[in-house]
Amino acid sequence: QAGNEQMAEAVQRYAPILGYVYCNPNFLDASVAEMERYLPEEGFVGVKIHGGYSGCATGGEKMRELMPEIAARAKVVKIHPAGADVPGTLAQYAAQYPSLNIIIAHALVSDYRTAAELAARHRNVYLDFACSWAGRGKIEYALATCGAEQIVFGTDMDLFEPAFTLGMFEGAGLDEAQA
Repeated sequence: QAGNEQMAEAVQRYAPILGYVYCNPNFLDASVAEMERYLPEEGFVGVKIHGGYSGCATGGEKMRELMPEIAARAKVVKIHPAGADVPGTLAQYAAQYPSLNIIIAHALVSDYRTAAELAARHRNVYLDFACSWAGRGKIEYALATCGAEQIVFGTDMDLFEPAFTLGMFEGAGLDEAQA
């Protein structure tokens, strides 16, 4: 709750920076209240959930209870996946909630090929390559597999230097249309 309050202040103060409402599957009622409080505000674009930080698997019961609440209130959810069968669970969510755009944080890191293939099969799945590991060829593979339309530019600012992610994209040799 305190983090969402800080995000609301930052979004207002530093527009055009946009923010997510953070939700925790362990606190369903509080997460719903946070979405209802902040999603209508200018500058909030969706919801962020982090399976690792909350200790909830992407396919776990608590996450499965939270997802329909998110889908009923938001158009975008950024997921930091955790647990077993993450690609299968994300595919289920993409099919079950077709009007919810799902951004996979870090494009599943070293499993970026699976993430790109998932995005190619589900037009409401997007890849965010912000990370601390550049991994040569990740963005090129995603461009060839799912296309530029399924890739978003995120930096994880201020955790990472934005230039790091920008360098990954510049190194991928995007043409003007892809950029």
